[in-house]
Amino acid sequence: MSAKRKSMTSPGGSAKKQRKAIDLEMKMKIINDYEAGKKVKAIARDLELAHSTISTILKDKDRVKEAVQASTGFKAIITRQRKGLIHEMEKLLAIWFDDQIQKRMPMSLLIIQAKARSISETLKVREGEESTETFTASRG
Repeated sequence: MSAKRKSMTSPGGSAKKQRKAIDLEMKMKIINDYEAGKKVKAIARDLELAHSTISTILKDKDRVKEAVQASTGFKAIITRQRKGLIHEMEKLLAIWFDDQIQKRMPMSLLIIQAKARSISETLKVREGEESTETFTASRG
């Protein structure tokens, strides 16, 4: 006879904790509370987050503040900071795109892809990067 496993969702077992993404607004609240003198343990208890999560956010508070200044909205969720030419190109393309929308300019996939290629080439020249790879603007 084989033994049956206990179900993790049964009253006797413990359910696995769900992962939740923390948006920039919440991260800024954590940083502001800490800078106002609130203890990490108290912040973690109030927001029902792990002590280590709060500590990690506080350790990276400079990057979080930088992301807040660079982001278009407070509800953005930053899970990983990226660096490099493509990341820079995406930021500049987003700024250009927002500007075109404000000017009520007609947009198409081909126009956006052409602008992305143009920005990429400009950045490569500016950085002096010699690359055999060619940037291809995707449909995404």
